[in-house]
Amino acid sequence: MKIKIELVRQKIRELAAEKSWTIKEVAERANVNYNTVKSYTRHPRMNMVDLTAVQKIARAFYISIKDLIEVVEEDYSMQGQMELVLLTFFPLLGTR
Repeated sequence: MKIKIELVRQKIRELAAEKSWTIKEVAERANVNYNTVKSYTRHPRMNMVDLTAVQKIARAFYISIKDLIEVVEEDYSMQGQMELVLLTFFPLLGTR
């Protein structure tokens, strides 16, 4: 399973712009370190994210974490298992 950081980067920027929030405001509202949010929005070569931080950012925007991440499946038979794992670690994943 791979998470495409490009979507995270794009969506955080878009959502912040819609609300007229700065990246610092996103970090404060999400209770996530400013440098973490800044790195997610600015570093094109970054390929790893902290899903806990992404979940907090999603909550700050009142959206699901699913709206921020794009999962690329290498083995489609694993899709159901991947959803189960995400729901196990993030039980509020489907809530807004």
